[in-house]
Amino acid sequence: TLQEDGIRALAVVPEAQKLYLATEGAVMRLVKDPDLENTHGIAVYDTRTHRILNRIPLPPEDTSTVGIEQMAVSRDGKQVYCMAADRLYALNVKHEMLECWSVTPLGALRRIRPNTRGFVWMELAPDQKEVYLAVSLGFDPLAESNGAVFAVDIAMKKTVRKLELSKTHCTSLAIAKGKLFAACLDGVYVIDIDRWRKSGNTKR
Repeated sequence: TLQEDGIRALAVVPEAQKLYLATEGAVMRLVKDPDLENTHGIAVYDTRTHRILNRIPLPPEDTSTVGIEQMAVSRDGKQVYCMAADRLYALNVKHEMLECWSVTPLGALRRIRPNTRGFVWMELAPDQKEVYLAVSLGFDPLAESNGAVFAVDIAMKKTVRKLELSKTHCTSLAIAKGKLFAACLDGVYVIDIDRWRKSGNTKR
């Protein structure tokens, strides 16, 4: 058993024989500062020996109060994408360097709509060119959309499209045969990925 505080997500990279754990305690033990407010980070373990290899703190500018909630490994095993409620990180497996991508101005949204939940699910495109993020913007009965999907271009490291879907929360995503399935509280929305890329539509 691996003992870690507040494990929220994990990812395994078989090629590197590494296990990555998104935890609430990695930073606290790394700097041993009991007054540190943000204790989120990534613990790295050897999958063979189960020994700790490294602890990676989130960047100093990180203001997330939740930390990483989901992790996904690229097909080539070189990157681990880490989703927090208000941002996306890319972890270089070889160098164990964590980069924060500012993919959407959710901070501005929260000032307008304080109950914004943020990103709730992540999927990688079949061609590994994009990351899809389901977002819940809280619940505003007067708003046209409270659930949406963001497309993040991996090469550009930024959001390139947003598709508004539902007046309710989006809860999860899945991909099959070129289709992106987005589950919301009022149903499942089916998005043809190639068609969305070509059209750039922002609304259903």
